[in-house]
Amino acid sequence: MKDKGFFGRGFTLVEVMLAVVVLSLGTGFLYKTFFTLLDAHGFCRNHLEANLFALDKLWEAQQKLWEEKVLPLGSTTGEHKGRAKVFNWKLSIAPLSELEDIYKVNLNLSWQEPQREVSFEKTTYVAR
Repeated sequence: MKDKGFFGRGFTLVEVMLAVVVLSLGTGFLYKTFFTLLDAHGFCRNHLEANLFALDKLWEAQQKLWEEKVLPLGSTTGEHKGRAKVFNWKLSIAPLSELEDIYKVNLNLSWQEPQREVSFEKTTYVAR
């Protein structure tokens, strides 16, 4: 038999099948990583939006006390429609028993992510 040299030789079927399997596994891992990062990005975006809304809501309560000299005691609830999610919130206002001119303002925020429900709480104290 005559040797065909470097360019005359082809790949065997086993080599081609092995290359296809390796490329398929690599592509599968890349897609899984990409979609995991995409979910993490969405979670961070929603958390940032919820955090900004919470700070705004707490600032609003503080402004109301400074301007009107009265805060509605008790709890109020509502929904905030964000860019991608609906955030449920509950604002609780209570006076501190030790000090009569200081109020505790507590805000609970929650929303649904694909795998779980996320919630966090922010608390501030407001003085008259």
